[in-house]
Amino acid sequence: MRDDGLHLGRYRDYRLFAAYQPIFALSPDGSASIAAFEGLVRPFLGDRPVDATAFFESIDPDDLLFVECMCQALHIRNYALAAPVNRVLFVNINPAVYTSIRMLEREFAFLLKQFPKYGLDNNTVVFELLETAPYSAVILKWLRQMAQENNVRFALDDFGRQHSNIDRYVSLRPDVVKIDRILMGGEGLPSASPDFLRSTISRFHDDGAQVVMEGIESAEQLDIAVDLGADFVQGYYLARPQMLPYGFAADDEAGSTAVSA
Repeated sequence: MRDDGLHLGRYRDYRLFAAYQPIFALSPDGSASIAAFEGLVRPFLGDRPVDATAFFESIDPDDLLFVECMCQALHIRNYALAAPVNRVLFVNINPAVYTSIRMLEREFAFLLKQFPKYGLDNNTVVFELLETAPYSAVILKWLRQMAQENNVRFALDDFGRQHSNIDRYVSLRPDVVKIDRILMGGEGLPSASPDFLRSTISRFHDDGAQVVMEGIESAEQLDIAVDLGADFVQGYYLARPQMLPYGFAADDEAGSTAVSA
């Protein structure tokens, strides 16, 4: 821990810093205000920033679970320092790194017990399942059961990319679906047809799930997200991830930051 109270992670020669990217709730008129933050990791070698994807690809397979748990701890322990009053925290999780259901259950139980220490509870955290690896039906069934028993919420990340598809959605029945930027094409136009996206979002809504459109990088894409009926948006056009210490508190005190399509 640093003198300013910020928790850092360390893996080999890397230092890992917590960063948070706002997720905005949409209003029917196209305005948007901060509703949540996604926890992200920013690795450094000395004073040099390192691409996060390259960092995670460099991790020894035997160390994946250690790094996974360390990153989750970083986001939870540092979240209060961002001072996001009444804002939900999205924490990434990759079930593929857990070698057994027993280990996954043990680590989740430990993580849930940490929430009260850092001003969080099961209602203010959403676990975001990464799309990068296939998960067994057994793991998905356990995650659903665990969510129901502990009032824990899950988000399905990057829907439309790799393994994050309708089959995984049906198996998990997540509370939130984050639609991947791959479905938003160049010049702000969807690569999937608007009718397909609208019907897909409508299905999620009918099942009680909320929808985040990711990768919003232009005013035109924001307009599309509003037109399609998304509940939330996230992307560089709205706000980039910010590494702590950063004054998110100023936005909160102003009644949350708002943008307009």
